[in-house]
Amino acid sequence: MKKVVILFVLLILAIINFDFVNVKADSIATGLGFSVDSVQYGNAKHYRFTEKYSYIVKNGKSYIYGWSKIKAAVYEDQTDNDWALVIMQTSVTPLDVKIPVGIFNILLNHDSSTGNQNLFSDIDNGMVNFGYGAYITSFGSYMEQPSPRATPDTITYTASIEISKEIKASGSVSFDANELNLYYSHLFSSQVFEVDYEYSCAFFDCSYSNDSTYNKGTYLVDMTYANPSTAGSFVNKIYLVTTFYLTNSYAGGGALYDTPLDVLIYY
Repeated sequence: MKKVVILFVLLILAIINFDFVNVKADSIATGLGFSVDSVQYGNAKHYRFTEKYSYIVKNGKSYIYGWSKIKAAVYEDQTDNDWALVIMQTSVTPLDVKIPVGIFNILLNHDSSTGNQNLFSDIDNGMVNFGYGAYITSFGSYMEQPSPRATPDTITYTASIEISKEIKASGSVSFDANELNLYYSHLFSSQVFEVDYEYSCAFFDCSYSNDSTYNKGTYLVDMTYANPSTAGSFVNKIYLVTTFYLTNSYAGGGALYDTPLDVLIYY
């Protein structure tokens, strides 16, 4: 009887441990700030990132006023390989800088802040050509569950994917009250994912737009009716445009500067 009890306890512990391991995200999802159900999606099939410093050139010298980055990963549905999960994380750091101004090139301090981040992807318009007839195309793919897709009414928003009323992928972002607004332009008719992350000051407090911050997004891709390819199943190009706002405390006024980035993921 004692052996039976011990075996039963070990079996329960094994089941608990198995479930615990499989609901955990892989290391790539963790790095992007997401929890991804590894039973549903396994490990990431492809992961890429791109980063860039933003700068102004004066008299042959570069003056850096910001840094931005986009990360993206794709997962294949383990229950139906016609479906894929895309998760994305953007990050941004505005950098105050002294820039020469006027005919005397006087170095004046410019305050840099984040004005906006635009995250965009045309799901049904992507291709990668490897040469010699090898290519992947996304033509005929459909976007489902673009997220975030609801205006946050608190200081947190969530980008998540739900299947059969269960959350399979989720990532949240916390922000200072009233200092971030989200505007959605998701178009199912043309398979476009687009979110504007608009930064703003709250009661003259601009600390959030002056700090290093993250943003997140996710969606599913249905490739059931996608055009056949010769080198893979999935391809997706994702674009990020970060807008920095530079103000000169001495001369007054300010200017907006855009920094474009893109990343290509495929398998």
